[in-house]
Amino acid sequence: MNHDHPGLNKSNSFKKTCICDYKEIFHAFVNTTMDSVIIVDPEFKILDISCKGMEFFGFENSEEIIGRPISAIADSVEDKEKLYQSFMNLLSGSLKENGNEYVFSRKDGNKYYGQLSSSVIKDENNHPKYVISVIHDISKHKLEQKKQEAIYKISEAASSSRSLEELYTKVHNIIKGLTHAGNFYIAICDEQQSVVSFPYYIDEHDGPDAKIKYGPQKFGKGLTEYAIKSGEVLLCDRDKQLELLKEGNIDLIGEFAAEWLGVPLKTIDNKTIGLLAVQTYDNEFNYTRSDIDILSFVSTQVAMAIERMRKETDLLELKKAVEDSGDAIFITGPDGIFKYVNPEFTRLYGFAANEVVGKSTPRILKSGAHDKSSYEKLWHDLLNKKTVKGEIINKTRNGSLIYIEGTASSIVDEEGRITGFLSVQRGISERKESEKLKDALYKISEAANVTLDLSMLYEKIHEIVKELMPVRNFYIALYDPETELLSFPYFVDEFDPPQKPKKAGKGLTEYVLRTGMGMLVDEEKNLKLRRSGKIQVIGTPSKIWLGVPLKIFEKVTGVMVVQDYLNPDAFGEREKKILTFVSEQIASAIYKKSVEEELLEFTTELQNHRQLLEKKTEELTQANSRLEKSEKELQELNSAKDKYFSIIAHDLKSPFNGLLGFSNMLLLDFDQFNKNDIKTYLKYINSSLKNIFNLVENLLDWSRVQTGRLEFNPERLNLYDYVNSTLKLLESNSLGKSIKTSVKIDENLLVLADRKMLQSVLQNLISNAIKFTKAGGEINISSSNETGFAYITVRDNGVGIQPDRIKDLFKIDKQTSTEGTAKEKGTGLGLILCKEFIEKCGGSITVSSQFGLGTDFKFSLPVLV
Repeated sequence: MNHDHPGLNKSNSFKKTCICDYKEIFHAFVNTTMDSVIIVDPEFKILDISCKGMEFFGFENSEEIIGRPISAIADSVEDKEKLYQSFMNLLSGSLKENGNEYVFSRKDGNKYYGQLSSSVIKDENNHPKYVISVIHDISKHKLEQKKQEAIYKISEAASSSRSLEELYTKVHNIIKGLTHAGNFYIAICDEQQSVVSFPYYIDEHDGPDAKIKYGPQKFGKGLTEYAIKSGEVLLCDRDKQLELLKEGNIDLIGEFAAEWLGVPLKTIDNKTIGLLAVQTYDNEFNYTRSDIDILSFVSTQVAMAIERMRKETDLLELKKAVEDSGDAIFITGPDGIFKYVNPEFTRLYGFAANEVVGKSTPRILKSGAHDKSSYEKLWHDLLNKKTVKGEIINKTRNGSLIYIEGTASSIVDEEGRITGFLSVQRGISERKESEKLKDALYKISEAANVTLDLSMLYEKIHEIVKELMPVRNFYIALYDPETELLSFPYFVDEFDPPQKPKKAGKGLTEYVLRTGMGMLVDEEKNLKLRRSGKIQVIGTPSKIWLGVPLKIFEKVTGVMVVQDYLNPDAFGEREKKILTFVSEQIASAIYKKSVEEELLEFTTELQNHRQLLEKKTEELTQANSRLEKSEKELQELNSAKDKYFSIIAHDLKSPFNGLLGFSNMLLLDFDQFNKNDIKTYLKYINSSLKNIFNLVENLLDWSRVQTGRLEFNPERLNLYDYVNSTLKLLESNSLGKSIKTSVKIDENLLVLADRKMLQSVLQNLISNAIKFTKAGGEINISSSNETGFAYITVRDNGVGIQPDRIKDLFKIDKQTSTEGTAKEKGTGLGLILCKEFIEKCGGSITVSSQFGLGTDFKFSLPVLV
């Protein structure tokens, strides 16, 4: 008997059918929703998962996951402890999981962001039966959120960074917040120069020297250059890198990374300026599509930030270059009103920026030194957009005039309209001053050649100095150390009459002679010098007195003076420098003219002597025994005379020709020579002048010996001291050829000799030894005592003397000059003077030599015990 109620049976059957239909509807809904649905029992075992859930976690079918513990999914969550705790709370009924966000990992390692919502299904006893969890994929939302945050951070970094280095560091930190970027670098390319540089490079394998290692380099075949050239994102694992290497697309540079991701840096106009790259050496890590998307997105923002920062840096560098420029730079509006001046403008003109900005250029700078047409042409060219170059005289803040060299050009906008003018200027007053000084030097040198006598030369010198400074009172004083007399061969003064020669006293002129330095003396300094007892008042006191020494080869021979009795500001440091600069040339001109007059006087005396000798010869013609001797003496004197004139004709003419040649080349082609060329020619001129000076000195000494005008003052002299002082004098000559010198002379050896003659002998013999000794050679100077005489030997291991020339060394009519081992020139009179001087002192001189091995010169002098 069936006790079931018919209605009840129908109800149960319907209920089962509804439940079955509900499950199918539920499964259809779960598998069509875009969210992941997971059903878990109270034991945390997975009962079911939706199709989207399998896709979300990377499973291919439900058998991989159904029946497995929840840890198969939960362990892939970054904050899995939080997830487990939330499930425990759900089951205990104390908390509902609603909208918490988690980072989930797929089987392939890719990460996704999910928003998790869970609820508990309970049975009729209110016990947990199922936990249904719904995961909403918010990865795209998170990606967009990260992108927006990155844009903001990069923009903020670009505006707050003080340098590109700081910007690169901030970009790195931003990218580290987006993806795995422990190994990160930025490459910047220069297409014009085909160069790639790495201004930022951080790599765990390369260490702190990576920036040096990866400096600017020519475009090569690395992964960096490959990605830059392609203009596309490049993700390479080791296999891909090996493939590119085999295909010849890249070269092996350094160690291959496990994965390398490079994203081109492109500007808004799609221009590739470099590359942003991350890499990993961890084989367990892979960059994902999300990493590529993020880096691709931020790369444009980074490129824009770098470009903007580079432009700002370029502008700052340009501004700094203008501010630090050695040229005066200023900008005016189209109306000529100052808009900007740099610091050099202030230094050059004396105007601060606030004193000129907003004011008219001509009103500030116009000097009045140029006519109206010059200024009209300047503005005409500028308004026609021409660049104007040239020299101009402008006015400074204190009203003084300065020479300016510079350029001015129009500033034109994109539509071709003139918006202002740019001027770059440089002061050339010093150069102009230098040109005037050079012209003065030339005129002084020319005056020495064209004036007939010293008095005309002094007048010419006064005229030349007047061109350099206002000079009404001018004199030249010369000092003779032998007579101790101070003479005034040229004296022009408003108050004092010409001065006669006098013994040197304690005037300002003598003070300059003693100190050898130029002096600028105003009334106050004059008073101090007088109170100290250094000077005494001589003549009419002046408001300002300026004197500079006249020197010949560092020896003070006189003083040149200018003074003013009314204006204390007539002369200053500028005039002192100018007068000092021209003083050497003036001293040389005076000395040259003095030597010419002395030579002329000596020639006249020699001619008179010759006439006297001819008369004597005529008187002695009757005595045959004496005639031969007289004829021989006459022949010797004639030979000496001929040699003398030969030396004058050849040895003086030749160097003067060289001097004229070099000076003409400098004069005619001065603008074509650089400083080194000019210095070379001046060295030649200086060397020739020294040779002429030595020749003239020897000629004068020889002439004084021949005419009996050379005083002989024998005294006790320490031979050892004189030898060493001579070696010191010639030290530069020996050092220049690396010649070793040694002295073996008794330190207490005293000889009887004339001081000047002994010095001349030692200087001639030792300089000859240096002259004919090769570089690296040796010179020995020794002495020995024999029967009241000291025998001094100067020995060298030089080139020696040919046997047929030894017998003629001391004969003036046979004498010829020979070049030294370094092409040194000689006068041919040195040894002849040595013989004359030694014999004058009561000694003798001999020579012995082996050609190619060296030479000994041996001379004797009386010894004092």
